[in-house]
Amino acid sequence: MSLFKSSILVSALSLLISIISFGNQVVIANFFGAGNDMDIYLLASSIPIMIGGLISSALSYSLIPHIIAKEISLGSNFKSYFSQFFKVNVVLLFLSTLLLGLVFYFLMPLIYTSLSKEGIIKARLIGIISWINFFVSTSFSILICLLNAKKRFLIPLLLSMLPFVMSLLFTIVFYKYFGIVVIAIGLTFGTTMALSIGIYKTKKDIDLKFYYHKVYNSEIVKFIKYLRFPILAMLSFSIYQSIDAFWATKLGTSALSYLGYSQRILIAMGSLVIVGPSIVLIPRLTEAIQEKRELDYYKDTSLVIKLVLALTSVFAVVVGVLSKPIVKILLERGSFNNIATDGVSHILPFMLTGMVFMLSVVVSFRALFVREMGFSVAIIGIYTVMLYFGLSGVLSSLFNIEGIGTAYIITWVIIFFITLKKLFLKQKNIFFNSELFSFFWKQIISLVVVFLTTYYLSYIFNDSLKSDQFYKVVLSTFTIAFLSFSSYFLLSIVILKIKEIDYFFRKILELKFNKNDA
Repeated sequence: MSLFKSSILVSALSLLISIISFGNQVVIANFFGAGNDMDIYLLASSIPIMIGGLISSALSYSLIPHIIAKEISLGSNFKSYFSQFFKVNVVLLFLSTLLLGLVFYFLMPLIYTSLSKEGIIKARLIGIISWINFFVSTSFSILICLLNAKKRFLIPLLLSMLPFVMSLLFTIVFYKYFGIVVIAIGLTFGTTMALSIGIYKTKKDIDLKFYYHKVYNSEIVKFIKYLRFPILAMLSFSIYQSIDAFWATKLGTSALSYLGYSQRILIAMGSLVIVGPSIVLIPRLTEAIQEKRELDYYKDTSLVIKLVLALTSVFAVVVGVLSKPIVKILLERGSFNNIATDGVSHILPFMLTGMVFMLSVVVSFRALFVREMGFSVAIIGIYTVMLYFGLSGVLSSLFNIEGIGTAYIITWVIIFFITLKKLFLKQKNIFFNSELFSFFWKQIISLVVVFLTTYYLSYIFNDSLKSDQFYKVVLSTFTIAFLSFSSYFLLSIVILKIKEIDYFFRKILELKFNKNDA
């Protein structure tokens, strides 16, 4: 299957995941709003989510190339190698979970001094469940990497729906019995189901019987040691909720919730663009490097980065202008009132702007890890943490929550250019050339036109966008978004002739899946 076809298929399925995720966020917003309980949940779950996200993302970036390389070099012995790899890492994860869970259980009153006694009890319970989910989800991530390395892309995506589905169902059914804790319970139950099914689906590749091959020790230890680099690099993507939990709590009630909801909307929307290319790109680039096809490696990476920049930037402009009606449609019901809508929609455009550069960094990081440039990317990850933490502290003291949003934008713009310089250091002419200059100025013109179009249409449909009738808000928002996106594709393809967008559009028109592709 081609890179484009695989990406489209995976992206289409990720759209379903995003819809389910949105549904989960809508239910959570309906029951819990943006108040004190949600702040407690975000505080208690932020550390396990951050560390779990770090390790899972690090595995996604580094383990898939490792599996492909080992399968090529070991041949029929790969099953015994990976079986031992899986069991060793699950044991290490279990011991780490036990240690970290106990440490944070006893340190929680010292870390979150602003919480009441009742809040600490609730936070500790959420923390325990979140650490259990950390162990299960990280173990599941190893199986996801195996399946993606074997180009079985659909199974991991289908299984990834289960935590969201279970969280949604548990919240609806058991909300009255468990309160805010039900979110963590539902996520953990769904992740456990996903891990169980994942083990069943990979039974041909993993032998769970106890046996030990000393010969594989050095390779497994070598990978575990190398994993420190991608973990540090993944700080770039996983640290934000924890840093926000530190600074936003100083800005008053609900500030952290506004940022939390914005990040969730960002992740769900951004995944529509990035999931397909990101998952499919790693095996393709790894094979190119293994077969010494460096030109293909750089050309594929360059094309995907430009496409991600183009699509996410127009997405950010349209959604940014329509942020208030979109947040109203997605979240405003039950405990999530119009004040919360104003708060989230106010900060969302900042986050969307940062997302444009962040998603391009995702692609660049994956390409760098294929070349085993882990140390360089780890340095970038550490720099990202220092930059965002410092900027958030300074700018939030000056501009309140808007300062944190501005820090998000500045951080990702700087990291974007640092990463591109590192990625194309030896092949600058493939990316940094006259075609890039042409792409940028044409894209900027297109975005200005789209912004003016969306803003003007919002003015025309102003009464409908502010209506208390839900269907009017939905119809007017959809109409504006459709016309704005249409204007972008018309301008970029017919008038400005942006090659990357023309390629994207032609491939969609030509797209025909046959049985072999599926």
